[in-house]
Amino acid sequence: MAIISPYVAQNLAGGSDIDLRVRKLIWLSVGNGVLKSLSEYEVAVNGKISFLGFRGELNVLIQLLDQDPGANSGPCIMELNIHRDENATYVANNGTLMVDAVLGGEKQRINLSRFDKGRQTMCHLVGYVNETAYLKAA
Repeated sequence: MAIISPYVAQNLAGGSDIDLRVRKLIWLSVGNGVLKSLSEYEVAVNGKISFLGFRGELNVLIQLLDQDPGANSGPCIMELNIHRDENATYVANNGTLMVDAVLGGEKQRINLSRFDKGRQTMCHLVGYVNETAYLKAA
């Protein structure tokens, strides 16, 4: 299904304060922010992150351009900080929303899915950056 809400933690809504965490041997809090918007076709996060030598802003936007709840794939916009790909694509498959984009000249995939019985959003990055982060209500 090509709407965003089934891939985001159930207890989050636009305006929610969020914590950004990673799981190594233990859970580590690496940032925080706000879920700026969450609708059926858009999710935006604004925050700050400090992890693996990177310290700064974290601004993410995903927009499903076709706005077709019955679609399994289609065009989208992916934005990460200053990098934006208006020709990104998405595929919704088996509980995961996969977004493929070229950001700053590098291929990047972001997989969004629910985690921890729907209490967290798992963001699995594959490509130029390989990491898994989790968003949960603050």
